[in-house]
Amino acid sequence: MRILPTLSALMLAGAATTAAQNNSFCTPSSGDVQVAQYVWALEWFVQQYYASVPVNQTFLSSALNSSNANYVSNLQGIDQQNRLGVRAAQQLGKRTSNFTAPGCNFTFPAANSSEVFLTTAQAYESNVSAALVGLAGYTQAPEVSFLIARLAAQHAGHAAYLATTQEAVVFESNVTSLVRAYDPNYVLSNGTQPGQLGRFFKGCVSAPQPPCGNLTIGPLIATPGSNSSSSSGSSSSTASSSSASGTATIMGSSRRNFW
Repeated sequence: MRILPTLSALMLAGAATTAAQNNSFCTPSSGDVQVAQYVWALEWFVQQYYASVPVNQTFLSSALNSSNANYVSNLQGIDQQNRLGVRAAQQLGKRTSNFTAPGCNFTFPAANSSEVFLTTAQAYESNVSAALVGLAGYTQAPEVSFLIARLAAQHAGHAAYLATTQEAVVFESNVTSLVRAYDPNYVLSNGTQPGQLGRFFKGCVSAPQPPCGNLTIGPLIATPGSNSSSSSGSSSSTASSSSASGTATIMGSSRRNFW
């Protein structure tokens, strides 16, 4: 009788089909193209800021704590890590279909002093880290999520170093949320609130779409919900909410505030 062999073959074929369907989420798909492009643009943005200023001992000698912060060596290391971030985003993009690096050209405010340069660098690192955290809900493949998590941690480390050398309060005692998270639509919007970088990107990259519907980012978790063009780590407010709760990054000491 050939019934059993036939049934076995059908079962094996069905199992193979199911496995193939399940594995379809194991590698970057077409849905990850915009995510990869957005990651590349964020990495390119922060790397280009460091490249826009001649970072050397002469320039940094007047900075706060210049005698013990070891700025030159650390900033050279930060710059190199940011270059690697661009390269990683490029490699990830090559694993998706139809990836092209966005044609982003950035113009930055003049850094007239080392203090301005360092505080601005801290703000950009913090904003990019929060943008990457907010992007986690937009991925489809594990390796995409892995790179986003790695880059977010890297920029958070850079921001923390720059904040502490400038004598800022890095961890507020009255904090009511986890770390900041900004969704792509908010990041690419025009404005001057922390996390809003649209004035730099000027439409050179598009916001990716979340695969499972819109997310509202609250102080602790993100939940599916209504459209949210602004997201924060301190409230579940949307774009119409107050700028303070959804956009503050690291607050400075009485000496200065980091925006």
